[in-house]
Amino acid sequence: MNSKNIVKYGVYIAIALILMLFIVKSCNIYDNYSVLKGQYNLLQTETNALVKVSQKEIIEYQNTIAERDTRIKEISATVAVKNKKIQDLHIATQNLEDTLDFDTQISNEDKIVNLQKQVEAWKDKFAIISTIVKDKDEIIFNLQEKYNTQLKISLNYKEMYERSQQLVLLADKRLKLADKKIRNARLGSTVKTIALGAVGGYLIYKVVK
Repeated sequence: MNSKNIVKYGVYIAIALILMLFIVKSCNIYDNYSVLKGQYNLLQTETNALVKVSQKEIIEYQNTIAERDTRIKEISATVAVKNKKIQDLHIATQNLEDTLDFDTQISNEDKIVNLQKQVEAWKDKFAIISTIVKDKDEIIFNLQEKYNTQLKISLNYKEMYERSQQLVLLADKRLKLADKKIRNARLGSTVKTIALGAVGGYLIYKVVK
């Protein structure tokens, strides 16, 4: 094999190697992009389904909180009425006590009636206080349920945020790979131009010679 043939085949081999390397690189980029695109689409579908469910749950949770708030207001209003009754009974018992202390003309029978009224007033006060304790227990229960529901809403928002962040990261990776595809396509065009130029130059050289 003479030197001319060596040069000719060397050019062919060099061009073939460059094209092969370019093709392999392009295939890898396209394969990676396809895999990433599939992952992104799957995650987006799952995220959309999650958001739909979460938004529905959040509305239900918000309704629950509104119901708890309404119940707390109702109980608080009831407690306020009962406190007013206790205050009225306190004033009544105080008046009865003042009558015993300062009315020197009061008969024994009136004293007995007075004391009986005080006892009844104290019984009423204790009965009302016991119901207020239960009311306040119910208020605490509703507040706890309201807190738990609000926590569920926060967790739903957190999960949706984390999903959106995953989508952003995958979208960023897709963008970078797309950029590589563009640069690779430009490089490929340049390589093909150089390769064709080299072959054309060699053929012109052969014709002229």
